[in-house]
Amino acid sequence: MKSGTCPKCHSTPVYRRAGDMHQREQITLSGSVVSKGTPPARYVCVSCGYVEQYVEAAEALSVVRETWERVGP
Repeated sequence: MKSGTCPKCHSTPVYRRAGDMHQREQITLSGSVVSKGTPPARYVCVSCGYVEQYVEAAEALSVVRETWERVGP
């Protein structure tokens, strides 16, 4: 999706809205002491309606690396 092509229908009319601290959708990041939310950026294919969300804030991704369980190798 980030490349502008939908992974489901392979169409190219993909639109993005950056995360905004005032939006309802928040991904909760729990650290050892602090729990806070970060707004995900949203990508939508206007051909099929497929949606993806991404955490883009470097600080939030750092919290995930430090406190979440890694999956896979």
